[in-house]
Amino acid sequence: MKTATQKMKETAVAAAVVSSILALLSLITAISQLAEALGASSTDAAASFGNTTDGVLTCCMMVISAVMFADMAKSATPFTQKSVFFMRGIAAILMLSSVAAPLTRMLALSLMGEAVSGFSTNRGMLFLGAIMLLLVQIFSYGRLLQQESDETL
Repeated sequence: MKTATQKMKETAVAAAVVSSILALLSLITAISQLAEALGASSTDAAASFGNTTDGVLTCCMMVISAVMFADMAKSATPFTQKSVFFMRGIAAILMLSSVAAPLTRMLALSLMGEAVSGFSTNRGMLFLGAIMLLLVQIFSYGRLLQQESDETL
């Protein structure tokens, strides 16, 4: 019978592998979008540049996730200072992605001499970033409880 620590390590390794695969797929998608942008009309190119930005940011989040899960597998606990640090990074990228792609689209359009109309943020990504920050606080508290428990024993 497997212990909780063994199950945690196995799950973290699996999550690290899945995150790595998703990072690679996101990078391939971003490169594909960039190639599409280079041969497209100005409006389509601007949209593709925005999608490239999304792909790069998603790739960054997946790489951070993979490293975080690998660290969890090594330390056999999710409640470490590194995990809190990595989760803060993911939250920051989520919040950044709510405005990065629209800004990239606007910048691309303006550089191509096209009219830029309005600015729209992705409020869903902003909300996910806020939820992630809430999880960061929970993990930070869990880290303190883990530390107290380790010092007690």
